Order: sequence, then structure tokens, then C-alpha cells
Amino acid sequence: MTIITILWRGKLFGLLMLFISLLPNSAVASDYKTGREAAVAGNYEEAISIWEELVLEGNVLATYSLAQIYQNGLGVLKDYEKARTLFHIAALLEYPDAQYALGQHYFSLLGATGSMSGGSGESTTRRDIIKGYTWLSIAAKNGHAEAPKLLNQIEGLVSADLVIEAQRSAKNCEDYLIKC
Repeated sequence: MTIITILWRGKLFGLLMLFISLLPNSAVASDYKTGREAAVAGNYEEAISIWEELVLEGNVLATYSLAQIYQNGLGVLKDYEKARTLFHIAALLEYPDAQYALGQHYFSLLGATGSMSGGSGESTTRRDIIKGYTWLSIAAKNGHAEAPKLLNQIEGLVSADLVIEAQRSAKNCEDYLIKC
């Protein structure tokens, strides 16, 4: 079992965050570029291999790109848990695109009609709505252009009480990002 597999299972997430925060970002830009070129060429196995190493070095672009690989099932089975974990790491590293993607992840049960339930009829939980709103708020604060638009849509779909609770959560996370 690889260290990445163990991390996905959530057992070492906190340890990884500590590890990443202590490392200098020593990854060479050309390593990320090599992984990107492999992914563009459809060689996802090579891209994953390169980016997994860079994730452990704290490279936010590799972390975000690897999350997209798992979210979209590019050369691998879709794995939303791995994608969410990677988006979360990149979001904590203050990458607005990852913060936005993580916020969207929590709203993944929203149907095309804008209802608060997914295809299985299972309701999106209050906690997921708050977490999604929180990360979208952080992304908006950090300059992500689409985040305010999505926040406005969400505010029109949920109760005012839930919006207020989500706004409080977002404020706490802005102050103490690592707790989110």
C-alpha cells in the first residue's frame, strides 16, 4: 500500500498537512510541466506518478491537478473521496481554484433543477451545505471569479437561517483556515 493510499483513507491527513507545511516548495516547475504534458497526451499513469511525488513535496498545482484526475476519472476510476481530499489539501494551501472546487464538491448532490437532493433522492445534508458555502466564500474572498455567482445561486435555494449559519462558518474559517 502506498503512502498516498493511506492518506486517502484519512488516517494521516493531519500528519500530511503538518509535513507539507514544514517542507520548502522544492518541486521544480518542469516536473509539474512534465506531468501536465503526460496528462494532455493521455498518459495519465505517468502524470499520476509524477504528481503524487509532487503532492508530498507540497506542490499545490500538482495536488489540484491530481484531484481533477480522480474527480473526472481520467485513466482511473472516478474517486470522489480522493478528489475531495486532494482539493482540501490544495484549498488549505490557499489555492482559490481548489477552494472553489471543494465548495462545489460539497454541493455535488444538487441536481440540474437546483433542488437540494441528488438523483438517489437523498437530501444534501445541512453540514455539506455549510461546508460548501464556507469554501465558496473563501474562494470568493481570494478572488475566484465564479464563486460569488454560485454563492448567490445557493442563497436563493436555502433558508435564510442556513445562510447565516454558513456565513458564520465561513468567517471562522477565514480566521482559522486549518480548522476547515
